[in-house]
Amino acid sequence: MSTILCHGEAAGYHHVEQSVRVDLHAAPDGQGWELCDLTAAAGDGPDAEPLVVIYEAPQQTNCACGTATHTSPECDAWAAQLMNAEIPGAHELLLMLAARLGYTVTKRDTE
Repeated sequence: MSTILCHGEAAGYHHVEQSVRVDLHAAPDGQGWELCDLTAAAGDGPDAEPLVVIYEAPQQTNCACGTATHTSPECDAWAAQLMNAEIPGAHELLLMLAARLGYTVTKRDTE
């Protein structure tokens, strides 16, 4: 599988990241994994809950503007701004993953 670079080497881009947790449960047959119930996180509306984040704060250790122990003030400002950015719900994450991987998503009617 090839690596997908985030924004490549775009001028002014800072690699600031956050991770979300997606819980997997054992499949009923014990032969693999399936998604846990994401009902609360999957909604589209204002009541949809964000996914659970892994890091306390956005991480910028992989940003090319600094070193493993020091980042630039500009990158620090990006990370501080992202502290208040909304974490996506499961539905938005699905669309982000599909777009990044070149898929189109169509929701089936569940009535």
